[in-house]
Amino acid sequence: MATDSTTTTFIACIIIGFLVVRWCVSSSSAPAPTAAAATPNRPAPRRRAVTPGMIEVVQSLAPGLTVDQIRADLERSGSVEATVERILAEGSLPGAAPAPAAPAPASVAAASGAHSNLIERYGLQGKLGEPVAAAAGKRPRWSQSAEERQALLRKQREDMILKARRRLESQDAGAP
Repeated sequence: MATDSTTTTFIACIIIGFLVVRWCVSSSSAPAPTAAAATPNRPAPRRRAVTPGMIEVVQSLAPGLTVDQIRADLERSGSVEATVERILAEGSLPGAAPAPAAPAPASVAAASGAHSNLIERYGLQGKLGEPVAAAAGKRPRWSQSAEERQALLRKQREDMILKARRRLESQDAGAP
């Protein structure tokens, strides 16, 4: 009988402990509104600054909108997701008439000073004239050294970019 009473007491303590912990956690995560929180002198929540990347994302989804329209809505909403939702729901953003379709990503990339192509970005101009290296039968093994892995990945990236460029040039040469 003594073990039955001990077991019951132990289970009751665990349940009470669980309820106390749950009460403490729920009361600290959702504080009740106070008079200080409702004062008009409280500053508005800060929004993220509008970056060129945010504008580029929205403009890639809606190329007919001007940068000014996108910037104004991003400043108002503070969120790319909210701006895109508004575009999908309303079909456009308020403001000036939509601009004619233009190569929007290129203009944003040029304004931010980005490179115009991957050959320039990764400095592969000197390797364009080199003959195509014969592909080895098997891939090199993954190294334990971070420097060797980085060099291997850099070489693979360069080879991939150069291969794509050569394929594009051959397609352009074969086209009428």
